[in-house]
Formats: sequence, C-alpha cells, structure tokens
Amino acid sequence: MKLVVAVICLIGVFDLVSTQATIDFSKEIGSQDVRNAIIGLKVPNESGGSKVKYSISNIKITNFDADQATLSNPSELNYNLKLGGIHLSATADIHVYKDTTIKFFFYKKTVRVNARAKAYVTFGNVHINQGAKVTIGGQGITATPTTCSASIGTAYVKLKGSDGLRKDDLSLF
Repeated sequence: MKLVVAVICLIGVFDLVSTQATIDFSKEIGSQDVRNAIIGLKVPNESGGSKVKYSISNIKITNFDADQATLSNPSELNYNLKLGGIHLSATADIHVYKDTTIKFFFYKKTVRVNARAKAYVTFGNVHINQGAKVTIGGQGITATPTTCSASIGTAYVKLKGSDGLRKDDLSLF
C-alpha cells in the first residue's frame, strides 16, 4: 500500500502529465517519498525445498536510489512509471537444513544438518516498469497495479555464515 501511495505522490510531482515526462528522479520532491516507501516495504518470508529445505526471513530493503524516472499517461487515468539506474540493497536471514540418516552397522540415527547465514544483496543498474490505473471515487484516490516488469544489470551477494560448517559437512547437502 505504501508503494501505491508513493506512486500517487510521484504522479502529483509530474502534475498529472498528459503524455510523457522524464525527470532526474534523485532531484525531485516526491522522490524521497517513493524512496521511503520502498525502504519501508514489508517483504514476506520465503521457504521451500524438498530434500534440502530453506527459509529466507527478516528481508529488509536497506537502500534505494534511482537516477531517472519517466511517467507516461497512455490513456485516461492509466499511468506507466519507468524507473532507471536503480541501485537497491537488502539484507535477509537464510537458514538451510537437511535431515540425514547416519548408519553404522546396526546403529541408525537421523540428525539435522543446519547452515545459517546473513545475506547482504546489492542490485545495480536495475530498470523497473510499473503500470497503474488511478481511480477517483467516493473513498478518495486509489491506484491499482496493472503491469510490472524489471531487469537487473548486476547482482552482488555476500553471505556471512553463522553455524561454522566444516568443508566435509557440505557433502551432506
């Protein structure tokens, strides 16, 4: 919801353009509202896997900057926002585990092998294309997403482990 409000703010910055306008995003008044909305987004936890299970939690966007924004108004209250030159950083907690059975003659025991890490992720030269339909009604102004696409130029991932698995333990995964 914060992002929708931020897009509405950005549309206001562009003074409800009738065709297309391109700006230096970093210098616009509404850009700080968009930046704060993105940094404040609640990103849901992810989990899955079959033999090796994983969970990614506490996902937080820590930085967001964009160089250029283009807002177009193809028809009526339909808007398309293109952000380019985006640099985005995030952190997350990663937990990977597998249940393994150890057999030694008649002895059999199942143990869980765990690995935990803090992930630091940085994306560079990202381009996002977000469409929205603005509705003006009795409850005020609302924006509904219509289309969304993105491309990522570079991605840098740093993992800082916290369970200290030995190299030999990796064969269990």
